Amino acid sequence: MNEWFLNGPNVLIPVVAILLPVAIVGISLYFRNREREMIHRERMLAMERGLQPPVDAAPVNAAPVAFGRHEHGRHDRGPRDYLLRGLILLFIGLGAFGFMFVSPEFWGDHMSPHMRDSFLAMPFLAIIPAAVGLAYLVAYAIESQKQPPRPPVP
Repeated sequence: MNEWFLNGPNVLIPVVAILLPVAIVGISLYFRNREREMIHRERMLAMERGLQPPVDAAPVNAAPVAFGRHEHGRHDRGPRDYLLRGLILLFIGLGAFGFMFVSPEFWGDHMSPHMRDSFLAMPFLAIIPAAVGLAYLVAYAIESQKQPPRPPVP
């Protein structure tokens, strides 16, 4: 009993780390199914009574249409979306690069020489999200020249 008490958290953490995302996905799928089921019931009741199904009800095989979306469920991708995504990814990449570049100096005393050498290549992995962010910013620059700016939503 005492041995399990000491090693229990070491075993429980990976089990929870695996089961928690599975549970979150399962719960979200369950509630999406319930929503579609309710839309289906509403449409069937309207047809049984000889009424036209509600216009705002989405088809049973598609998710309900949300505000700011097209009828196919895709967001209206304007230049502002490219700007937002580009800035987010660029700063994530730059922040990760800075952290990984500075971290061997802080932890270098606690690392073996082999591990310290492998950490030297790590900052260059952060260039990937930064490059994707730059690509979004280029797309923003191109798209903002093509389209007139959208009026602000009240």
